[in-house]
Amino acid sequence: MASSGGPMPVLPTEKAVAHTSFWVGTNVMVLFPGWPGNYILLHYYLALLLVFVLALLTPICGMCSMPANKQMAPMTLLLYAMRHGLRKCLFYLVVLSVVTFNVGVFLAAIAGHVIGYFALSACMLYHHRTTTDTKV
Repeated sequence: MASSGGPMPVLPTEKAVAHTSFWVGTNVMVLFPGWPGNYILLHYYLALLLVFVLALLTPICGMCSMPANKQMAPMTLLLYAMRHGLRKCLFYLVVLSVVTFNVGVFLAAIAGHVIGYFALSACMLYHHRTTTDTKV
């Protein structure tokens, strides 16, 4: 490969560690280089909260199924496609976070998915029960 003639990149003083198994620690990089970094513990908890909220929103974005209507307006179809894209984007951000193999990040992602699914299921069951009770 030919050199571009520019200066050589400066290597960081700290060696980046790529973990291949689950590990426990607060010095983790989640989604963005240098964040949360090895700053204060609050930044690590904010990163866990971000992963939790992303995982919580993933099942909620897929809440409504697309109606089987052959006369669907193009704008409605576009909105369903955008919602599907948002759901997949959130899901892949959670996957990228879990790839750090940090136990805290993994547990935050699992807790977000479980609580999101539980809230969605409870809401759907409650809504289904109240709509069927009023029609009787």
